[in-house]
Amino acid sequence: MGTPLLDERFVQTLPVEMTKTECEAAGSEGGLLLKGFFAYHKQPELGVRRLLLAPPQPGGKEPRKRKAGDARRARTDQHTVGASFGCLLGNITAYLEGRGLPGERAYVLRNIRTLLLPVAEALRYMRGADVSHLARGMASCRVVHAERASIRETVDPNFPKLDFKYGNSYTAVGATATLLVVFGVMTTVPDHSVHFWNEGSLWKAMRCAEEALASWHPSTTCLPTEHWDALAAERRAMHRACIAAYVMWKRLRDTATGASEGMQMLLQAAQKAAYPSGAIVNEFTQADLCARIHNAQEIWNAPTTASAASVPPPMVVLPLSEIPDSMALVTGGGPRKRHLGNKQEDDHSCASSSWKTLSSNRSGFSHVSQDSLSGLGAVGDLEV
Repeated sequence: MGTPLLDERFVQTLPVEMTKTECEAAGSEGGLLLKGFFAYHKQPELGVRRLLLAPPQPGGKEPRKRKAGDARRARTDQHTVGASFGCLLGNITAYLEGRGLPGERAYVLRNIRTLLLPVAEALRYMRGADVSHLARGMASCRVVHAERASIRETVDPNFPKLDFKYGNSYTAVGATATLLVVFGVMTTVPDHSVHFWNEGSLWKAMRCAEEALASWHPSTTCLPTEHWDALAAERRAMHRACIAAYVMWKRLRDTATGASEGMQMLLQAAQKAAYPSGAIVNEFTQADLCARIHNAQEIWNAPTTASAASVPPPMVVLPLSEIPDSMALVTGGGPRKRHLGNKQEDDHSCASSSWKTLSSNRSGFSHVSQDSLSGLGAVGDLEV
C-alpha cells in the first residue's frame, strides 16, 4: 500500500484487546470538528471521534475471517494499537467532494497524500512522547470493525466506500492533520482562498477544534491512559498550529500579500508548528515551543539533545501506509475503465484545472465563519 516513509525499525505492533462494547462506546464520543463552508460538500460536517486503531495488515488487506470456533471471541474482543482523535478518511473525502468534476475523488485523495507527505517526513525527525500518538493519526491505521457502525458519519448515505487500491474509508486521520488537509485542498479554489483569508477561518477553526479536544467527554468512566495521552498530544499539536496560523495571519493581513499566497503561508506555518521537525515534543516542551511561535521563531529548527537524537523512538505504525502512492496516477474510474479510450485520460488531465477554475455558483458560502468561528479572542489569550 504505497512506499513506506519510515523503515522497518520504526515499526512496533503492541496490540491491546478491547471489548466490542468498549469499541462501540468509543464511536459515540466526540462531536463537530468543522461545519461545511460551501453548499457542495457531500457530507456537510467533519466529526471528530476517538478512533480505536486496528493493527496494520500486511499489504493493507483486511484481516482474514476467523474460524467458526473463534466466532464468540470475535464478537467480544478487538485487537487495537492505540487511539487517534480525529476523522475518518471517508468523511474527509466526502467533505471535499461534490463539485461534480471529472476524476474528483482521485484528485482529492491525491492531494490528501501530497499535503500529508511533509508532515510524515517531519515525524521522522521529531522526538518525544507525542510522536507515536501523532504518527498513528497520519493515515497509518484503520478503525477496528467493532467501532465502525457506531460512528455517525459512517451511516450517512454519502459516506463513500473507497476502492481498496486507492485507500480505505475507515482510515484514521488526526484532527490537526485533517484541518490542514481540508483547508489545503479547498484553498486551491481562488474564491475560497479569499473567503478564508478575509475571515481568518483557518486559525479560528483550529481554535474551535482545540476547545473541542479540551472539553472531551469520554463515554466510559475509565479511559486507558494511552488514550488520554493521545488526546493530549493531539490537543498540543492543534494549539501550536492555531498559534502559528494566527501569528502569521496577523502579521500579513495588512500587507500586499494576495489571499492565495497568504493562505499557503498560513498553512505552511501551521503545519511546521504542529509537526516541528527536529524538536522534542511532549508536555514539558510545549510551553517553550509555543513561546517560540509567539515570537515568530522557527521552532522546526529547534535543537535536539544528543541522547534523544541518537536513539529514534519506536513507532507503532508507518505514516501514510493507508494511502497508497500508486493511486496518484489513476482516476476515480480505475483500471477497469481503461477500455473506454482516451476520454478517461482526458477527464483525468482536466480534473486539477477544473477544480481550481470552476465557478462557485453552486457553492454558496455558509455562515460558518460568521457564526461558528466569530467572537473569538486572540489566540494569544489561550493558555499555553
